[in-house]
Amino acid sequence: MTKIKICGIKTIDEARASWDAGADYLGLLVDLPETNLSMTVNEARRIVSDCRGLKFIVLTIEKDPKKLVSMITDISPWGVQLLRPTVECVQCLKGTSSKIISVVHIVDNDSMELAKRFYDSDYLLLDSKIGNHLGGTGKVHNWDISKEIIKNSPIPVFLAGGLNETNVVTAIESLNPYAVDVESSLRNSTGFRDIEKIKSLIKKVRSN
Repeated sequence: MTKIKICGIKTIDEARASWDAGADYLGLLVDLPETNLSMTVNEARRIVSDCRGLKFIVLTIEKDPKKLVSMITDISPWGVQLLRPTVECVQCLKGTSSKIISVVHIVDNDSMELAKRFYDSDYLLLDSKIGNHLGGTGKVHNWDISKEIIKNSPIPVFLAGGLNETNVVTAIESLNPYAVDVESSLRNSTGFRDIEKIKSLIKKVRSN
């Protein structure tokens, strides 16, 4: 059964409601610029601590190995999603208890070679990239490239990038990812999580 990650969780209530609706993973944006969904390390630690048993994934652009390990050790999430992964950061995180998810942005065929650099991670995550935006773009990338990466990857692969209730089943049937990662299509008018949209999307995936 395909796993579901709901990204952009901002509050404890959103986390618990999404989990109760059937989400398998919950994404927390930590110290990311230019988004109202970002939170501090202290805020993320509080949510993780208050919601024991839920699988949180911290999204970060931190590339300094020492700072990265310090942050992840402090928050203690189930996983860490490296938006700008480096081989050095992957290796340094192996000393923590958190799963390592390296993001590969699908731009062209070179992305297939890039993915191979991070096979030492626990998971890959394939996403779209628009300009300087490393996620939450609402744009679908070239699924033909993603399909090849998923087919050849020795580790499980999350699929992100413009997924919504209309196309998520097609994505699962066509690419067979380990998990789907959804954020932009689940926003309400203020940009935060719309729980009814989350419930609807999860029902759509689970009924497939």
